[in-house]
Amino acid sequence: MKSSPDSYEGYCKDEPMMPAESVEYAAADAGTVWITFDGYYLTFDNYVLNDGWYVTKQDVKGDQIQFEFHNGYTKVEFKAEVDNGQVKLEVKSSPDN
Repeated sequence: MKSSPDSYEGYCKDEPMMPAESVEYAAADAGTVWITFDGYYLTFDNYVLNDGWYVTKQDVKGDQIQFEFHNGYTKVEFKAEVDNGQVKLEVKSSPDN
């Protein structure tokens, strides 16, 4: 697991959810992403962005969800994927070029 003020990477060790429930994940300063994990697949449920943020990339597959958010100054890359039966989350924040 790695983390710094501008990034986060690690596994989300929530208790097993039966039935699957939507879980809220922070997307750094950009906002919040809701994802459901049923033990096998990820389902994108929703996102809510903070004022001034917009989406430039959205890639949703059964085992991986990726977003790229921008506000003109900062870029936030959000990635959630299934790895060995767990949700692995990676959020990176960097200057927007």
